[in-house]
Amino acid sequence: MHKGSNEKLVVSNGIILPNKNPEEVPPDGDGKTSFFYNDSDFVKHYTLNDGSESKFDRAFQHSWDAAKQKGLFRYNLDQMKTRILPGQFGFVAQLNKGRATLRRKPQEMMSVSQPFDPYKFNFTKVKPGEVCSFVLMELCHETDGKLQKDKKHMIIINVSPLEYCSVLLVPNIDDCLPQVLTKEAVQVGIEMTLLSAKRSLLVGWNSLCASASVNHLHFHAYHLDYPLRIQTEPTSQLSGPCHEILSWPVPGFVFQLNGNDVKDLASNLYAVAKYFHQKEVAHNVCLTRGTVLGSKEHSSEATLRGIIWPRSSVFGVKDVDAFNVAFSELAGHLPLMDEQLFSDLTDQSAVEALQGARLPHETFQSLRTGIQKLFVQD
Repeated sequence: MHKGSNEKLVVSNGIILPNKNPEEVPPDGDGKTSFFYNDSDFVKHYTLNDGSESKFDRAFQHSWDAAKQKGLFRYNLDQMKTRILPGQFGFVAQLNKGRATLRRKPQEMMSVSQPFDPYKFNFTKVKPGEVCSFVLMELCHETDGKLQKDKKHMIIINVSPLEYCSVLLVPNIDDCLPQVLTKEAVQVGIEMTLLSAKRSLLVGWNSLCASASVNHLHFHAYHLDYPLRIQTEPTSQLSGPCHEILSWPVPGFVFQLNGNDVKDLASNLYAVAKYFHQKEVAHNVCLTRGTVLGSKEHSSEATLRGIIWPRSSVFGVKDVDAFNVAFSELAGHLPLMDEQLFSDLTDQSAVEALQGARLPHETFQSLRTGIQKLFVQD
């Protein structure tokens, strides 16, 4: 597991600066760091597993560690157990008992298009007096030297953490949007991933009826120190920039960052998400560092992968004790809350559990044909 950096941070005019002298660190104030960034802060070219850190990594980890020291989480991750399941997919299983009994009860989801309900819990409704403590960072993007002042993208601690630095990224928090992807939200998720120099950072999204617990537009993000097979799994081109992974327990579609074109990657992922939403198909998304797309199994050339899975819908209130298939599980990270299940789980039983989320063959093939047409090159 990651260790928090001992390096302190001071905030000077919104710029995060390293400072090794604890006496010079200012009080927390309102507890929120405004992280200003522009395109030059994105780590687009890096070497897998080089262990480097970015300015964002240091600020992010420092803020999360401070929240932990304040006792803001519902349980401690120090006792979490990890198993790498032998087999084809190398699943990373983790026992996290606290998440079963100490997390907030999920909301009832009956449609991928369920409207936002202001009377139910959303991320503007954290406990009174704790708003500033729970908000770790506000991401502030500068474009052409100008700050996008009307954008309020918040990084909030996940009080029921999945792993180290487990947070929720809430784009345009005050707009109170339902859990339906927008092009801008996809871009913010990609930008957060690119601000980190670490391969371990996973950023993911679950639609309604695909294990989302709160109907307020948000991503999950956390560090996982163990490599996942999905980060290097060979792909085959379907159409234009769209690749597919058919060898996975649940087949999905994959895009990658080409050069510096963040908006292009966001547009491609959004086009598929919009298509699924229009078809009322539940879906999950994972943004992760990995190897370039193609048939090579051991490529060393790195990129950012955006993976989107169409899957069967789960209606009603999610059973927190069950093996729920969300973006983490589809990516190969299996957070489990039952010790017996954790001990007994095998590669084959994990595959069978994941395949419970597969769409019927005819339905998937119809969607695949539709997506292929989306990216037909003139």
